[in-house]
Amino acid sequence: MKMNHLLRLSSLLVLSVLLLIPTACDKDEKNDVDIFHDNISDLSLMAVDFIDKAIIFETTVFDENISAEEIKKIFDDYIASGEAFVNSLNIVINNTKQGGDTEALLKDAAMECVNVVTGLFDISGISPASVKALGDLIGETKDASAALEQAYNSGQIQPDEYNKLRNQLRNQKLLKLSKMGGSGLMGTLAAGSVAAAKISAAGTVGVGAIMTAPALITIGAVGAGTAYVSYRLFSWYSGTNKNTGEQHTIFTAFEWELDTPFPAFLFGKDAQVAISIDGYAPVLIDRIRHPEEGHNMFVEIDPVRSSDLKSSNYLKSAVSTQVCYRQELIQPGSQCEQVMFVTAYPSPANPAAGQSVTVIAHVLPAVEGCEVHFSIVGTDGYSNDATHTTNASGRATFGIPGADPGVFDRVTITASNGATQVVSYTFGGSSKEGESQGIIRR
Repeated sequence: MKMNHLLRLSSLLVLSVLLLIPTACDKDEKNDVDIFHDNISDLSLMAVDFIDKAIIFETTVFDENISAEEIKKIFDDYIASGEAFVNSLNIVINNTKQGGDTEALLKDAAMECVNVVTGLFDISGISPASVKALGDLIGETKDASAALEQAYNSGQIQPDEYNKLRNQLRNQKLLKLSKMGGSGLMGTLAAGSVAAAKISAAGTVGVGAIMTAPALITIGAVGAGTAYVSYRLFSWYSGTNKNTGEQHTIFTAFEWELDTPFPAFLFGKDAQVAISIDGYAPVLIDRIRHPEEGHNMFVEIDPVRSSDLKSSNYLKSAVSTQVCYRQELIQPGSQCEQVMFVTAYPSPANPAAGQSVTVIAHVLPAVEGCEVHFSIVGTDGYSNDATHTTNASGRATFGIPGADPGVFDRVTITASNGATQVVSYTFGGSSKEGESQGIIRR
């Protein structure tokens, strides 16, 4: 039996060596633009995975119904995905080449076109300090988790203490993350038209602080056909909290299909957006436009094939391509089956201890009289659910009582056609006078 394992290992080693031997084809296949395209794609997917794992980490209730093994896996998944995201983000930050200023070409009442940078570009605007702080916090969580697991395995911690200590560790790190400007996860959106795709977003100010009127954005490409239909997107927006002076960064990431709409609120005001389409050079949209109230936005890109950009010449000067924005009036839906998305955000986005929260949901397109189901589970064990119908604007709301400092709530919002979004938030360290519930839920 040992000989079989040894032979298997030897085969793997030989295979690994063969894979590492460079070939002429390997050298010719990838230029700098191709590599950067892959880096942007990887970053988008890593961001989606980290946000998904972080939502589970934040909102799972650690009680007698969950095993020590399950809790450990939740911690391990969060730490591993966080490390991968930070590493991928640093790779992109450290390997960019030029600025991303846009140049206006055309602007009238119906359409606006601009030149944008393509190929290699600088993803400026992400605070290196914020990235380092997130990486350090993930590292702290990893070290503390390992120490706790070692104590548990050696018998220093009894099984009945394990869940309690894990919960304390999680709340301590998440509260620190919230204060430094890196939490407030918005969750995922499910669209019936692209069932396998995921949209994820994260930010400390919450959707409510940056949300435009409910609308859709659609990204397309000139000459799009069967050759390419999907793309990966990574967006970022950094700003300063007016109350605390702390800097926050909002990330949005998803893998989606061209000519398929998504909710406009996913982008912060003046967000920068990096898009990679297979076979084409990455594109940087600097300060993406938001649709005006009552309008949907169509964004059309004229992509450049990465094979057309020669690295030796490309690095000498910036290469640009054209992006056009076109707006159309929103046409309200008439039937609930027409709903593509349900979007939601908590108000306030960062509640104080004991402060009540209202979750505000919209169905897109707006349809009146559609049922929206709300379900809340808090890390303090509180749960509740209710179903409300949308008004003429496609809006429905759900009230939630305040909670103790450090408690995380996970609210799942589901439209009648199955479209779902999850929002989460954490209660701060102290209640504000006049805003407290008075009696914190139990």
